[in-house]
Amino acid sequence: MRSWIQGCLQSCRASMLVNGVAMNEFHFYIGLRQGDPLSHFLFILVTESLHVAFSRGIHIDSDVDFCISHLFYADDAIFLGEWKESNVFSIVHVLRCFFFTPGLKINLSKSSLLGIGVPYEHVSILVNDMGCGNMTLSFPYLGLVVSGMMNQISSWREVVAKIALCSFFSILKSCVITSLLVWIWKREKITWVSWKKVLAHKSNGGLGGEQYFCS
Repeated sequence: MRSWIQGCLQSCRASMLVNGVAMNEFHFYIGLRQGDPLSHFLFILVTESLHVAFSRGIHIDSDVDFCISHLFYADDAIFLGEWKESNVFSIVHVLRCFFFTPGLKINLSKSSLLGIGVPYEHVSILVNDMGCGNMTLSFPYLGLVVSGMMNQISSWREVVAKIALCSFFSILKSCVITSLLVWIWKREKITWVSWKKVLAHKSNGGLGGEQYFCS
C-alpha cells in the first residue's frame, strides 16, 4: 500500500509559467496537486490513524482514568470527556504523538476548550497552560448556534426558519417554471414563441427563462 501511494505521488509532473513561458517539467515527491482524487483517500487514512491513536490511548495506563470520546466531521475534531486535568493533558499528549507520526500539527491557537458546569477560573488555568482559546456557551458550529438549552424549541427556531425559507423559494421556483411551460405549450396549436426567445433576457425582448434553468 505504501509503495502504491508513493508511486502515485512520484509519478506526477508539473511545469511553471515564467513570464508566460512554460519551464521544464519537474517531478512531485512530496504533497499532492490541487484537486487530486487521491487526496481524499489520504485524508481518510490520516484521520483513521488519529482515531486509532485515541482509541488505544484510552487503554494506555490502567492506573489513569482516561475516558474520552471523539467525533470527526470533515477537518473538524471534537473531543468529549469528563472534566479532569489528566484527561485534558492526555488529549494534548496524543495530538503531539500524532504530529510526530504523519507530520500534521494541530494548531492549538485555533482550538478551544469548553467546560460545562465548570467554573470559569478552572477553565482559564488549563487554557493558559495549553495555549488554546476559552470557549463559552453559546457558540456557532456548522451553521447552528449551540447553547446550553438545545432541548428547547427556541434553540431550533433559526434552523426551522432557514429550512422553511429554502423550501419556499424551491416551491416558488417550481411553480414559476411550471406556469411558464403550461402557458407556452399547453394548448394544441403551433408554438408561436421560440425556445430562444424564452431563454433570452427580458431586456432583449425575451421572457427571461434562462435564469430558472441555469440556477
